[in-house]
Amino acid sequence: MEDITLALPMEPQRVRTWCWAACALAIDRFYGGRSWTQCAIVRAVFPDCTLCCERFEAEDAGHLLRAVPEACDRPWSLEIVLRDVVGRRAEQVRADAVTFDLVRREVSHGRVVALRWGSADEDGHYAIVHGIDARDGGQGVRLWDSLWLGSQQTPWEAVARGPGGLPLSHVVWTGPERVP
Repeated sequence: MEDITLALPMEPQRVRTWCWAACALAIDRFYGGRSWTQCAIVRAVFPDCTLCCERFEAEDAGHLLRAVPEACDRPWSLEIVLRDVVGRRAEQVRADAVTFDLVRREVSHGRVVALRWGSADEDGHYAIVHGIDARDGGQGVRLWDSLWLGSQQTPWEAVARGPGGLPLSHVVWTGPERVP
């Protein structure tokens, strides 16, 4: 098996809970979408965040993990944002139904795969698989996390187990297809 790396445009998340916005932005850009910003995505979901996003964007947006009012520092569902805001295919699948071979199939067909760790009643965290690494017996993935500021090779077993003991709750199959 050979390595596969998809050219995912990466931008760190700007606010503590905005992994969903950073992932939506990266996925839409990967499939050739419009030029969103994380604030534009957040405003589309939470219109009451317009003022804090305007202040945030007026400042140096290069800073990581900016402090914003609590009303704007909210978790949200990546698959809802991809489907309803960005207009992309997003199909949620339970983690226990997903195998490394299914993820490898998606990536080998040029589709990135989003992962969410955490239980249903927790905020959780999203990251994106954008490659397959032939090391580790062919069971490694290239994983981009908006907090790491980059991509790293990770054994699938560690991905499924989750960072810091957080369980992998579900996977989001993505695609370039536009949804109405």
